[in-house]
Amino acid sequence: MLMVFGLLSPLGSCDKDDDDSNALAYVGTWWRMEDDTPGEEIKQVLDITASTWEMKMQFLEAGDWINFVIIKGTSSETNKNLTLTITEIGVLENPLKMDFYTPSSPEWETVLADIEMPETVLAEYIVAGNTITFIIDGNADGIFDPIEEATTFARL
Repeated sequence: MLMVFGLLSPLGSCDKDDDDSNALAYVGTWWRMEDDTPGEEIKQVLDITASTWEMKMQFLEAGDWINFVIIKGTSSETNKNLTLTITEIGVLENPLKMDFYTPSSPEWETVLADIEMPETVLAEYIVAGNTITFIIDGNADGIFDPIEEATTFARL
């Protein structure tokens, strides 16, 4: 799961003013470079609205960023937590074609396993300036650990 939020981690709390002016502080386009694989440049671009989200995983090829995974879904915010539900996954199968899968696709469970993501993710989030940090319970121990289970993106 960390591959996707570390792709999505694969979100923390946001202090809101009484006037709710920060209610949608998480909305926007965010990006980060993944540093899990030495020698490979992988970028994550995350677009979040009040009701939807899209994550693009990209690799650098001859100076161009190429999408190799696109994850789309619905989003909702409650009590300083984001719930992200995946509704579609696109996977680059060859250099010319991205195949898309939905929950009704026979391959859905296999594709979810391949991207190391559950269909629904509950994430805490913290917005500070031009960064957002997502904290998920990646090991399902009931604890949202801001050190071990956090991923930070910068506003694009």
